[in-house]
Amino acid sequence: MGKKMEWDGRVIEWAENDSIVWQAMSGTPEAMRMKAVNRVEKEGEGTRYSLEVEYMPPYSILGRIMDLIMIKRNVRKMVQHSTQNLKRVLEQF
Repeated sequence: MGKKMEWDGRVIEWAENDSIVWQAMSGTPEAMRMKAVNRVEKEGEGTRYSLEVEYMPPYSILGRIMDLIMIKRNVRKMVQHSTQNLKRVLEQF
């Protein structure tokens, strides 16, 4: 949400050559029960990567309002930024 956050995550699912799922274990992401699903799949001569982030805003109705106003947009930006960084790193190889 415009500030740096650090948290710990734990891999809770690993499917070789398919997907990795991690879950937040500390910080704000843990409070939001954040989980990320990273998938790879063969596509023609290359590989398609996707990242899906699941979360539940805290504070019931207030959390849902905050989600509509800012959280969802910020999570979407974070996911786009992360995938662009990964793409840049992988293209250097």
